[in-house]
Amino acid sequence: NHAVHLKTAVKDGYMNFSGLENKLKQMQEEPSIKARTVLLTIGESIAKAVHFQNAERVLFVGGVASSEFLREYLKENINAKVFFAQGGLSSDNAVGIAELAKRKEQILCRNR
Repeated sequence: NHAVHLKTAVKDGYMNFSGLENKLKQMQEEPSIKARTVLLTIGESIAKAVHFQNAERVLFVGGVASSEFLREYLKENINAKVFFAQGGLSSDNAVGIAELAKRKEQILCRNR
């Protein structure tokens, strides 16, 4: 139930996972540990990117929002208010984009 901590590549808020596949292929651990390592690396990278942006609020949609592991990791490791799309809706990025568009329209209507 543990993971291997790999160095995350985040520069100026941009994440790079190009070396992750090669590192995973070299690992001798069981597949479940490799899977947890991938999720941990993604979570650490997202947390670094959000920290770089100095965001106060963050909305997660898509695969990130559908992973219970990532939801918990990000809640605990991001110093911002975090929001997640519903798990059942998170497999489709279009739902998140539609929500963002709706919120922007509401803001624009209030400012008219």
